[in-house]
Amino acid sequence: MILVGLATSSVAWLSRSMVNNIFVHGDRMAVWAVGGAIMLAFVVKGVAGYCQTVLMGTIGCALIARLQQVQFHKLIRLRLMDYTAHPGGTVSRAIHSARSARNAIVLVTTNLARDLVTVIALLAVMVAQDPFMSMFAFVFAPVIVWGVSRVIRETKRLTQSEADMIAGLNVLGVEALQGVRVVKAFNLEPVMDQRINDAIESMERRQGKLIRVSSLTSPMFDILAGLIIGSFIFYAGWQTINYGKTPGEFMAFITAFLLAYDPAKRLGNLNVQLQRELVGVKRAFELIDHGKLEVSEGTDKLEAGRGALSFENVTFAYKHDVPTIKNLSFSAAPGEKVAIVGRSGAGKSTIINLILGMYRPSGGSILIDDTDISTVTLQSLRDAVSYVAQDTFLFSGSIRENVAFGQPNATEEGIVKALEAAQALDFVRNLPDGLDTDVGNNGANLSGGQRQRISIARAFLKDAPILLLDEATSALDGDTEKQLQAALDKLSANKTTITVAHRLSTILNAQKVIVVDAGEIVAEGTHETLQRESNVYKSLFVAHEIV
Repeated sequence: MILVGLATSSVAWLSRSMVNNIFVHGDRMAVWAVGGAIMLAFVVKGVAGYCQTVLMGTIGCALIARLQQVQFHKLIRLRLMDYTAHPGGTVSRAIHSARSARNAIVLVTTNLARDLVTVIALLAVMVAQDPFMSMFAFVFAPVIVWGVSRVIRETKRLTQSEADMIAGLNVLGVEALQGVRVVKAFNLEPVMDQRINDAIESMERRQGKLIRVSSLTSPMFDILAGLIIGSFIFYAGWQTINYGKTPGEFMAFITAFLLAYDPAKRLGNLNVQLQRELVGVKRAFELIDHGKLEVSEGTDKLEAGRGALSFENVTFAYKHDVPTIKNLSFSAAPGEKVAIVGRSGAGKSTIINLILGMYRPSGGSILIDDTDISTVTLQSLRDAVSYVAQDTFLFSGSIRENVAFGQPNATEEGIVKALEAAQALDFVRNLPDGLDTDVGNNGANLSGGQRQRISIARAFLKDAPILLLDEATSALDGDTEKQLQAALDKLSANKTTITVAHRLSTILNAQKVIVVDAGEIVAEGTHETLQRESNVYKSLFVAHEIV
């Protein structure tokens, strides 16, 4: 960038010799000397400019990659409760904000290194040729500074507003597509059209105003440049005619001024452009700097062998004044099957998340094999637990990859056995590519039951002493559920199994049923005893099924 600036200024300096020595005095040697020097200057400028572009492009790509990596590293390690602080469009924001950081760095580096050096060198040429005209040009600088500062303030305000509108539009669009079944079922297409159209039109108006404001710097520079150049010509003509000044001096001055015009204009626009990019940079660092990482309180490694689990007066609240779990105590012996039932919002899923260490109790203790899980690392805790969610999630990739996720040393034999245990091997073998079948985005190429069986196979392959099932058979038909239930009985024989249950078949298979209501255990026992003794339990049944 420094070479580009020096090469550019040398062209302005050589223009004096070109006019005086060649065109005025007819010096033959000067033709070769000046012509060769100008050619060399442009060769240096071209090569240096190419190297600058490649280097800055490489640095910019590396910056984008590193910043995106840092943001995603932070995102997937946030505490579960902190995800609500990041609205829809977080992934898009992480991608685009990294590009804004690259653009900001390129703007600052390019302008300050290349354009600033170029302008300083050309100003030196101007002052050397005619100090008076140089001072005359500097008189206009405060006008430029004042005008640009006004534009910067307004651009910053409009850019922030535009970014907020884009984020809002992204949320509306995602809502409309994710809830497309509800939209169609309730004939909400016109409503969604109107909401999105209003958001787009508001953003269009704001973008139009931003364009009008941010574009003001160019005409300001153009008008002032025209006034200055015209004044130079008046002054140069007067000096040449009346005082015999050589035209080469003025040619060098005018050339230096014209060559300095574009980099000076870019420097003037720098802050305006920078403010637009810094909005994205700010969002990137908001994501990086805010929200707490999921960090283990303990440093010990959990050595879970038998898988005994107990809650001792556990209390937890998402909000400080509204406890979700209140002094909850229960135990599950090694190999015991425990079903947790209750109305929606009773705290069933919260119990599962507490066992997984997704949340930390605000009171009480959770013990695995008599070890308080707050004293162990999250990795060792989760190594001791297998989990199958009701809302099955599969990653893009093959069936083999999805079953083996989290088990890098899994063998082909182990994967096949896990699929067989989950009653999934038959349908997998009938697929065209077998284990290598691509499941699609979140398992879109498989049915709901197939996805759930793959998810269950993944938990079986892990073979942890504690098994957590959030109604893992909910997407299966009756026959397959019976087959899978038999497999679950066999594979969980030596495992502590905690099941969030909504189906009678799951409850009948449990050795203990815990009834949770408003975050408290209101009853505990077998299906038969609870059906006789617990009004809350009986209220959950409709035609012998749990609602």
